[in-house]
Amino acid sequence: MEQIHWLSERECTVAGVTFYCSLDDYSLKTDGERFILLKDRKVLDNYATVFADEPPKRILEFGIFQGGSPALFSLWFDVEKFVGVDLSPPVTAFDEFCRTHPIGEKIRSYYQVSQTDRSRIEEIIRAEFGDTALDVVIDDASHLYENTRRTFEVAFPLLRPRGR
Repeated sequence: MEQIHWLSERECTVAGVTFYCSLDDYSLKTDGERFILLKDRKVLDNYATVFADEPPKRILEFGIFQGGSPALFSLWFDVEKFVGVDLSPPVTAFDEFCRTHPIGEKIRSYYQVSQTDRSRIEEIIRAEFGDTALDVVIDDASHLYENTRRTFEVAFPLLRPRGR
């Protein structure tokens, strides 16, 4: 597991890649200089505690926003595979990072896919993970009850025992 190096309360690096943490400014965009991450230091400290003994290898996240989570978690935990699903259009700077950085080979992004589209989500999971159980499912998408419930019904049964 790589270390997070905090430059300030909102900015950190992992494996030489810079991340800016903001919970409330959706106008920020990932660019060639840094990734935007909709998680704060406290949340990342919680992830560090939860995964200290057993870093996740297979992660599925709903709601990747500007690509900060896939980039951070893939570098931080040296994942086998990170699959991100988001309703938004592609994020050019994030996609370029995935094309040019070695960790990008382990990241798959599915844009313009709703977390409520059960058949599409099941298709993505089968294509990317096959029968392999997931270590972590993160739902950081719509935050609406019905949508979150649908994600839970589809994805959470695929977690390995003791998965999160």
